[in-house]
Amino acid sequence: MGTAEYQKRTGSVFRDPDRQIRCLHQKGVLIKVSKGIYKYDPDFIEIKKLEDFTTEQKIEILEGDGFRCVVCGRGLQDGIELQVDRIKPKRIGVANQ
Repeated sequence: MGTAEYQKRTGSVFRDPDRQIRCLHQKGVLIKVSKGIYKYDPDFIEIKKLEDFTTEQKIEILEGDGFRCVVCGRGLQDGIELQVDRIKPKRIGVANQ
């Protein structure tokens, strides 16, 4: 749907459609075919429902990192609350750990 069709259907102006399309690709809803070309294929959507880490998994991960932030090196003794996340954060819906 083009911007004119969007405005006709919704009555509002769709700002920066290219950015919105890239955002959909980053969220795993669209597949990048080539530069600037994306497609929707429901069989290949990358978004997956991810479960939270169990308490045991969190402890194991934190132990492996020496109970320190892997970015800044600080930890609980420095007043830093540590978070356990995936290499690509869960919030973007990618299942890499």
